[in-house]
Amino acid sequence: MAVELKGIDIPMKASANVGGGGLAQFTAVILDASAGFADVIQATATTQPIFGVNQDEGDQLVLNSATPPTVQAGESLRVRIAGLSKMVAGGAVTIGQFLQVNASGQAVAITSLNPATTATNTFVIGQALTAATQVGDVITVLLMQGLATLVTS
Repeated sequence: MAVELKGIDIPMKASANVGGGGLAQFTAVILDASAGFADVIQATATTQPIFGVNQDEGDQLVLNSATPPTVQAGESLRVRIAGLSKMVAGGAVTIGQFLQVNASGQAVAITSLNPATTATNTFVIGQALTAATQVGDVITVLLMQGLATLVTS
């Protein structure tokens, strides 16, 4: 069961550059470099510095839909930048694994930091405190955004 404790949340706004799918709750976001300070967009790659995790589900409820509402362009949202947060898993995750994000901003395990096979930077979102068995499971993550590098001697 995923849990969260009050962390540090910052009020932000979904950028005008957010696509039609919006920002899903409990997925990673990045600052939109082409917009203002308070604008965020969906994180879509392990090579992007993660700003935080969207805590809101959006205002537009779609009737008769299994898809939860998402934050749309121009809407306000809270972004958790520190503490414990729920996150949507992008696959199986075990407790203690360090996490990055996939193309949907979901948490996935970092499987390799081998410089021989990893040609680009990998940004960490945090560490899994609960496990996931499949895509869509909601897990608890200790947020610790940063750049993961492997130092060889």
